[in-house]
Amino acid sequence: MRYSSYTWLAINEGLKSAENLALRGILITPACYLCQNEDESSSHMFFQCPFSFSILHSLLPDVRGFLLRPNLLQLFEHFEDCQSIEGAECNFCYFVICCTLYFLWRERNDRRYGGKYSTIHTLCHKISMAITAKVSKWKYFDKLQKAFPNCFFWRNYHQAENFDIPRQ
Repeated sequence: MRYSSYTWLAINEGLKSAENLALRGILITPACYLCQNEDESSSHMFFQCPFSFSILHSLLPDVRGFLLRPNLLQLFEHFEDCQSIEGAECNFCYFVICCTLYFLWRERNDRRYGGKYSTIHTLCHKISMAITAKVSKWKYFDKLQKAFPNCFFWRNYHQAENFDIPRQ
């Protein structure tokens, strides 16, 4: 439920990104805390940011088919329209997106307020542990594990793009 709640907030511009805070007259450093390349907004962080897209691509390699990095709604539409993924697999992809968004938001806050930086590998591992804990109780767990091996106890570290974040 918490993963879906954060996704709902992101879609409805309810997360307090630098862009949303600026609209309310609260000015903070506008740079994205995940990549330091663009100004922070919900559409950038989820998933136009190179850091966040690398994590998503590591967990769901099917997203490599996008010509440009997608935003959150485009991702949901992609899996809804994907004819090779149905039923439980489609719901699982939605769950992975929601879970990834939640952990990216936590990472953003850890960097902003705590000065703690996780690597792509560490964050993918945290996400896969959360996915496994939740999905292991699902009826189609074995089928999902075979169809999406990168999402379970993430061990394929070599698939993540190399991405260095400058530390401030």
